[in-house]
Amino acid sequence: MSRPAPHPSIDDHGELGPVAVALASPSSSGRSARIDTALFAESLAALLEAGLPVLDALRTLGQRAASPAMAAMVGELDRALREGLSLSAALAQRRDVFGDVIVALVQSAERTSNLGESLTRYSADLRAQQAMRRRVLGSALYPAVVVSVGLLVIGFLLVYVVPRFAEMVLHSGVHISPASRWLLELSSALHRGRAVTVVVLVALAALPALTFGTAAGRRLLGRSLARLPAWGRTVREYHLARFFTSASLLLRGGLTAVRSIELATDVLDGPDRDRMRGVVARLTSGQDVAGALAAEGIDDHLVLRLVEVGQRSGTLAQQFQRIGALLEMEVSRRIDWATRLFEPLLMLVIGLVIGAIVVLMYVPILELATAIE
Repeated sequence: MSRPAPHPSIDDHGELGPVAVALASPSSSGRSARIDTALFAESLAALLEAGLPVLDALRTLGQRAASPAMAAMVGELDRALREGLSLSAALAQRRDVFGDVIVALVQSAERTSNLGESLTRYSADLRAQQAMRRRVLGSALYPAVVVSVGLLVIGFLLVYVVPRFAEMVLHSGVHISPASRWLLELSSALHRGRAVTVVVLVALAALPALTFGTAAGRRLLGRSLARLPAWGRTVREYHLARFFTSASLLLRGGLTAVRSIELATDVLDGPDRDRMRGVVARLTSGQDVAGALAAEGIDDHLVLRLVEVGQRSGTLAQQFQRIGALLEMEVSRRIDWATRLFEPLLMLVIGLVIGAIVVLMYVPILELATAIE
């Protein structure tokens, strides 16, 4: 069984990647542009549901494309259709952009004449994934920015404020506590090497932008956070929510359970991806979905019960959608709880550090003022 191409919103490492995907631009600069596959699907679905044929819809979409990359892609699809290919075959030629999910959906919709409806569901699924991704990343972005600002304030105090008093106090002969002496000596050393210190502080302040602005940074952050038990469980449930939502989308598009689960498996990461591949193998051999999930270690009783209900009533797609929604609600609840708990604690820690620096700086000055009097 061949491995499906990655879902367009997930990279090879299971990262919470963007919905927009890279597309080589035909411009002479050689730089890569980006297109939004959800916007493409939404726009094409609207034109098709308005009654336009596929070729006319693509021509209209190309005329009002949101970017040169989108116009170039639509032009490629238009040429492929004029050469006699179906839309699914044209999309399959650019699996690097669209992925297997939309290709399979369009291929199934071409047989049932509900292409516009399938594209609408597909774009809605991508938009929901994009919104959840922003929520997950946003929960980590705010603390990162607070830490960066706190580091800059602490660095300013240690490099430029404390050294103005350090030399005077250290050579005054007054009694200085070990903690104050350590702070003053540290600030003097940082001030002497202030060029290097400023570079380090700027690099630390830029770290959140590098982490959240690059694919490598997001992968590193994701792997680091996944080692934390609570956050790792939240990320796992986030991926499972996307898996069940994607599988539901494919089932409603007319694909079989085996093919739907096979295509949706790529949104998972690590052990869960291997488990779902095992589920696909068991389904291929004739086992039912609930039994295959349980045999591969998916032991959430709520998930298994809903899948069993879906199998008996013929509503597996709806039950998969319900499971995805429940898991998303759980992820959102945990993010809200963690945000309400962690952000005040982070502000408290930074405030205590800055307050300690100010106190340790001014206590020797007060001692010196008392000695002079």
